[in-house]
Amino acid sequence: MASYIKSKVQQSLSFLLVLVIAFSVFSGVLFLNPSPSYAYSESDLSRALIGDKDLIGADLREADLTEANLTEADLGGAYLTGADLRGADLTEAYLSWANLTGADLRGADLTEAYLNKADLREADLTEADLTEADLTEAIANSKTRFPDDFNARGAGVNILP
Repeated sequence: MASYIKSKVQQSLSFLLVLVIAFSVFSGVLFLNPSPSYAYSESDLSRALIGDKDLIGADLREADLTEANLTEADLGGAYLTGADLRGADLTEAYLSWANLTGADLRGADLTEAYLNKADLREADLTEADLTEADLTEAIANSKTRFPDDFNARGAGVNILP
């Protein structure tokens, strides 16, 4: 059932992207290759769901990426505010400078992930696997939830009030 829903969402997002491109062509403005600072969130979600590993600066706010396979994905500087990444495979993913404020990363595999300078304020990393993850200069606050046995300060996380 979940794969059927994902399939329908992907079809809908693809159709929406075609409409945006068609409108752009007929209006004289063509955005075939938007820069990361001018990305469409629908396109980014579609790219993530089909396994695109280059999502630098992608806008994935509030995206449902539950159990997504994002192994070695480049999400540097991506907007993942409030994203649902429960159980996602982010092994060796590059999440430096990513905004993960309020993201749900419960049970996510972040083994050897690069989370340096990532914004983890209010994120839930309960039961996440942070084995050998780089959290140097990542930002967290008192509402950020880490696994019980994880020493955030020892990993280089800056904990704000």
